[in-house]
Amino acid sequence: SADLRAVQLPAAGPVTGDPAIRLALNHAVDRAAIVATALNGAGTPAPTPMPTVLPEFVEPSATFTTDQDDARTTLLSAGWVANTDGGRSKDGVPAAFTLDYPTGDTTDVALAAAFATAARAIGITVTTVAVPADQLAAKAATDATLVSTGNPFDPDLGLYPLRDTALAGSGHDVDTALDTGHHTLDPGQRAVAYRQFQKAYVANPAMVCLAFVDHTYVMRNNWTGYAPVTDAAAQGVTWGPWWNLGAWVPR
Repeated sequence: SADLRAVQLPAAGPVTGDPAIRLALNHAVDRAAIVATALNGAGTPAPTPMPTVLPEFVEPSATFTTDQDDARTTLLSAGWVANTDGGRSKDGVPAAFTLDYPTGDTTDVALAAAFATAARAIGITVTTVAVPADQLAAKAATDATLVSTGNPFDPDLGLYPLRDTALAGSGHDVDTALDTGHHTLDPGQRAVAYRQFQKAYVANPAMVCLAFVDHTYVMRNNWTGYAPVTDAAAQGVTWGPWWNLGAWVPR
């Protein structure tokens, strides 16, 4: 699927909006380990929000090394000093924030816990809170949010809506690349623009992308006709498991 699970970090927050915090968290998270444990292997590591199911747009060099020592150095250089309790602070502000995730989704419970563990290892305290899905948007300006987003058909459909929300604070180069991809028709030029976007994003990430989650369906064996399809983050009655419902027949 193109179902990206990512931690959206409020740009205006004194902790979540700090570029050093954002960069350090991206280096602290071991995405491959998260896929292997939290997702039981049913997913793909996601260094950026560019869907891996669109390989013609993926920039292979746009990634993050998993290096918690480097993450700690980044924080220290930015003034986030270690405290005696294992946490960090800067000018009296503790390196701590709340991460909201949707109530009732066991996958998101595991992903939020894995992210919090990685953050704790570099001195950042993340408190995870289950929140009803219809209340997440109202809290997104102050709390970090575990979001599900993504579209497998075209990069613009999944990325441009994030320009002023999840990607806020990534900088001029990210905005320019997304604008170019949004307004350009030539396929080659669009591919260049989206590769530039990914390079600019990893230099100044606005969120922490974790994984693209596989979708698994169970079908009664007295039916046949379903064919696999690449899912978006959300499914309606015309996509996801139902995309070719008209072809289903009883055995």
